[in-house]
Amino acid sequence: MPRSLCLLLVFASAHFVGCAVESSEGSQPGDCQDDVDNDNDGLIDCGDEGCSAAPDCTGDDDDSTAADDDDSATGDDDDSAAGDDDDTLKACAPALSLESTSTYPLGLVVLSASGGTGAYRYSFVENNSGALLNELSGSYIAGVNTDTVDLIELLDAGCEGSTQAQIEVNPVLSVQPSHIEVLPGQAFTYQTVGGSGSYSCTLQAGSAGGSLDPSDCSYQAGGGEGSEGVLFLDLATGHEDLAWVVVHQDAAPRAVPGQLVLSAGSHQRIGMIGGSGHWEMSPDSPGVIDVNSDQITALSTGHTSVSVSDRFTGLQATLNVDVIAPQQAPLPLAGESIQEGHAVSTDVNGDGYMDVIMSSPGANYDAYRGGLAMLWLGNGDGLDASPARTFSKSGWEDQMGRGLALGDFEADGFVDLVIGSPLEDPAAGTNGGQVQVYSGGSGLLFSADPTFISAGDHSYDYYGQSVAACDINGDGYDDLIVGSYDDEDREGLTTYTNQGSIKVYLGSPSGLDSDAYQARYGMLPSATGWTPVNTIRMGYSLATGDLNNDGFCDVASGSYHYNSNDGAVFLYTGSTAGLSLEPVAAWTGASSTSNGGDHFGRHLAVGDLDGDNFDDLIVGEWGHDANGQTNAGAAWLFLGRNFGAQGPVIAFDSPDSADWSLVGANGYDYIGHELVIADMDGSPPLDLLVSGLQEEVSGGTSNTGAVQIFYGVQGGLPGTSPDLELAGQANGDWFGMYVAPLGDADGDGSHDLFVHAHRDSSLGIRIGMPNFVATGPGLSGDDDDSASGVEPIQPLDFVVSSMGQMMGTGSSFVGDVNSDGYEDLVVTAHRFDREDAPLNSGAAWLYLGSESGVEAQPALTLLNYERNSGYDEFGSGASRAGDFNGDGIDDFAISARYEDRPSNFSGNYANSGQCGDNLNNSGAIYIFLGVASGLPSTEPAFAFYGSYTNHRLELVAGDFDFNGDQYDDLVIGAPQYDGAAGSDTGSVLVVLGRPEDSNGTWLMCEGDIAMSFEGTGGGDDLGKSVASLDDLDGDGCDEFAAGAPDNDLTGFNNQGAVYLFWGAGGPGCPSQPEYSLLYPYDNNARAGYSLSSSGDVDGDGLRDLAVGGYGVQRNGDTVGAAWLATSSYLASLSSTGLSSSPTPQPLVGTGGNFTVRGSVHNGLFGRAVALVADLQVDGRAGLLVGEPAGQAAGTEQSGGAWLYEFIIDDPANYGLVADPIASFGGENFRYNSYLGEQLGGCSIDGQPYGVIGGTRADGLSTDAGAAYVVPLRR
Repeated sequence: MPRSLCLLLVFASAHFVGCAVESSEGSQPGDCQDDVDNDNDGLIDCGDEGCSAAPDCTGDDDDSTAADDDDSATGDDDDSAAGDDDDTLKACAPALSLESTSTYPLGLVVLSASGGTGAYRYSFVENNSGALLNELSGSYIAGVNTDTVDLIELLDAGCEGSTQAQIEVNPVLSVQPSHIEVLPGQAFTYQTVGGSGSYSCTLQAGSAGGSLDPSDCSYQAGGGEGSEGVLFLDLATGHEDLAWVVVHQDAAPRAVPGQLVLSAGSHQRIGMIGGSGHWEMSPDSPGVIDVNSDQITALSTGHTSVSVSDRFTGLQATLNVDVIAPQQAPLPLAGESIQEGHAVSTDVNGDGYMDVIMSSPGANYDAYRGGLAMLWLGNGDGLDASPARTFSKSGWEDQMGRGLALGDFEADGFVDLVIGSPLEDPAAGTNGGQVQVYSGGSGLLFSADPTFISAGDHSYDYYGQSVAACDINGDGYDDLIVGSYDDEDREGLTTYTNQGSIKVYLGSPSGLDSDAYQARYGMLPSATGWTPVNTIRMGYSLATGDLNNDGFCDVASGSYHYNSNDGAVFLYTGSTAGLSLEPVAAWTGASSTSNGGDHFGRHLAVGDLDGDNFDDLIVGEWGHDANGQTNAGAAWLFLGRNFGAQGPVIAFDSPDSADWSLVGANGYDYIGHELVIADMDGSPPLDLLVSGLQEEVSGGTSNTGAVQIFYGVQGGLPGTSPDLELAGQANGDWFGMYVAPLGDADGDGSHDLFVHAHRDSSLGIRIGMPNFVATGPGLSGDDDDSASGVEPIQPLDFVVSSMGQMMGTGSSFVGDVNSDGYEDLVVTAHRFDREDAPLNSGAAWLYLGSESGVEAQPALTLLNYERNSGYDEFGSGASRAGDFNGDGIDDFAISARYEDRPSNFSGNYANSGQCGDNLNNSGAIYIFLGVASGLPSTEPAFAFYGSYTNHRLELVAGDFDFNGDQYDDLVIGAPQYDGAAGSDTGSVLVVLGRPEDSNGTWLMCEGDIAMSFEGTGGGDDLGKSVASLDDLDGDGCDEFAAGAPDNDLTGFNNQGAVYLFWGAGGPGCPSQPEYSLLYPYDNNARAGYSLSSSGDVDGDGLRDLAVGGYGVQRNGDTVGAAWLATSSYLASLSSTGLSSSPTPQPLVGTGGNFTVRGSVHNGLFGRAVALVADLQVDGRAGLLVGEPAGQAAGTEQSGGAWLYEFIIDDPANYGLVADPIASFGGENFRYNSYLGEQLGGCSIDGQPYGVIGGTRADGLSTDAGAAYVVPLRR
């Protein structure tokens, strides 16, 4: 137990002992005696009001105690005794005395009093430190305020007198240095901080043989090595502090690491070994960094050498600091195609105008897809252009706003706002989801902070995907309904995966209950009753209203995922007991003619369209195929009625049972995406609004998106044609994504709307545009109402940022591709969007090397080659290709993992009939040729396509000759390939180099594969990393390695493996490839997640192999590791044919240290590795290890990388040195940059460089990704 806590407990105990406790007098109630104090309360029993039956005081009292109760009596004594109570108290003799003293914060002092009768009472005159004082015992505990004085007064209850004493509260005595390492014979002088100023120092017995001068506390080390302590005593407070001295030959301070690389704007504390720990830093180049104590802050790009001096010993060390900026690239503003937002309207501020809240869960505002909700206030002309308030999330992919609703949970007359973020990561785990409620109030645009927060119970519940509010139990308070579409009922005997659920939270005068009142889980109807099954995913959508006209709110819940996304809807009724135990009705879009993807129930709305007081249900099915038209879409109306009267539900109803329907006339109209029931004509009943995202009005621009309005009919159904149509302004705008009614906002007699055009590109590529739409008399279609001079569609402000391109996905030095003698760099962004091919078409940039390093601006942009299109993810990987075409110039390769192989190619391909049928997501590798001068072409010279649907070629490595034909070849990894052993077995294959064809891009497909190999187990992910190697066995054919990080062989779960494939097919080489298998023999190590062979660490002239495994554990923490397998060790391995199972062999050899480990739990150390050539003056390489979730700069999850050297000239320490020689601290000005996720290394003009990529980095734009070129110093 801490000493301070012990003192507080002792003090409390002493304090309570001194307190009077009310009790009965004597052994029984009323048993009281004169001249006796039975209850020890300081009162003689007679006259004691606490005595239940006290006798009168008698005349034989001797008045010998001051506590005598007969003070008021005079006839029973002679009043002559000095102790008589009728006499005034006499002066204390001897006089009271109280000693002043000193102490430290929370120090215990027992005050020393003397004189008087001993009946002491203590009290504060001044309590400046915040101390505690026991008034009876004088026990005192100092407060935490220092450099102050507390004043205590002492009284005596038995005599007249008082005195005072001071207690000085000083800071705790602290000795500097508390620990110091010094060289033999070295001297230094201790310093003290705090304390009373009066102290002594004493050398304690030890092994160092030093001496101490007590006059100034200067220490002189002896000539040997050892350690000893120096005890400091505060002479006024008694506080002790023990300092330690360690004397040894290696005590001179040195920086570890010796080089710090910081991104501009970041900061980092220096790491020092040896010395006192107290430093003075002096940079030699002003303006690059700022130094404060032991922290460095990066100000501007550049290099500075920092002299670090020990304040006590004067010994110095040198630290190199480089401040760098990311590689530059133009990143256009682009939107993310998430279609799950909403728009709702109400009068938030009570000014009589309708206001609008729109949620955009894919908005890039505070974070990539963090989500955003915006409030626009109404005015006499419509809506204010700028939002009055925004709500956002700062977590990557939280997708705030997938759920959005309004309700009044306290029934206070103020509307409350509910926002769901189903991909937020609460305490329960990843994508558990969260719901927040912001309360309304007088003069508020909702509360500043959430007043109610609830979260999913488990990972991947997606709690908050849908939210709704209504009074289910009829108590007058709105209740909250939350959909959680991958939730499961875990309380039954069997747990059914991804049933989905809706949960009810009851409203009350104090707001929402913290615990769910009810939960309903997804079930299917059958002849024997409702049955729970897997993967219903109920709760994706919600709509509420009174469909059976019983006065209680009912809940419709949709699951568009049901039956391969055909979809289903379930209806629960409300009552005083809450929701019905089972649905009373259910419908599905699944039928004998549906083939999945209809999305029935993805969007719902409830309201009374026929004026019969029964609310009606409208169900959207925007993927419905009709009359041979794909995705024409539909909306189905089911009238309210007394559900349940027909008996138990034993089967789904179909859309054919709908009372009314609207079906799209053309393919891809997407009718039924948005559904609203509201008043649009100013007369009952309510009206129906249905949007089609690529619908158009007759005579207008095609595929703009349109909102169709059908007026409600009293006692009837809506008409077959819309009464009003409103269309967007440009093809592809998706006008009508979210719609909210505004009433007559502008006072022209017509009801107006808020409409979001989801893919409007006016602000950026598919950013979207929120609009105020004034319907106006006679207005229809995309008419601009020019006669009145009023634009019917008025855009509103929508501010988002450029995020999510994932720049840095591929960060690779690719050789000298322009023949100027310097290594060049390629950086990719596989989710880059371009205007003519939006959504993840991908891009790559070529940066040229120079004498000073790598140019910051790209010399060449690759994004518009002939086959590039949306969702290709060009840039999934990048690598040097060696000399693929044999012209003596370096080439490079870039992958596009979701490219589709077409069945027909244009005439720009030299062999357009080469590849056969169309394959979706085959993936492709594009090879760009280096040039003798100028810049490479933006069109690839070669294109290799995967052999299967979903082959998904992703990783690539070149610069090796597998078959010894003098053309460099490529090894390609496809870790997501589903092989014979199951999903994600992964595969690797080799494509051979060849001359290019001057007639166009040369196609390569199945017939060009020299070898292929599949993973041996489902989930192995073979090909997650690939690396080329030299000719290890000297037979004329080069080798390569591939990682399978989730391989489970040899009894270790997810330990990972590295496959070493031996070259074949050339003269002197085996006719068929063979392979070896390497394992770490460590559960969950995930060895092989990363590989690199870009350098020679041991100087034997052959490239070595670095292996990363981010799951290695140490002492219960998952710290990760990197291994170094030398070429000589690899050459010693046995091998076998591809059809056989080789003998597993250790990942690294013996005879040295070939492993380094991380130190941060879940830091992902080893997620990327790279060998960096020329780190040593003899040309040998070092090992760079990424830690994308680490804290190299001292900030949690700021990411970074560490550089390690390999020692060959010290047999006792041969191998990797445990302490890094350089570090890159990521970006610690923002959380979770993932820098260190991608690495590369090279030598430019004899100087070592690394490249460090992070797909979530912020150096260019928040969460856009970045790549930093790091100059490394020998």
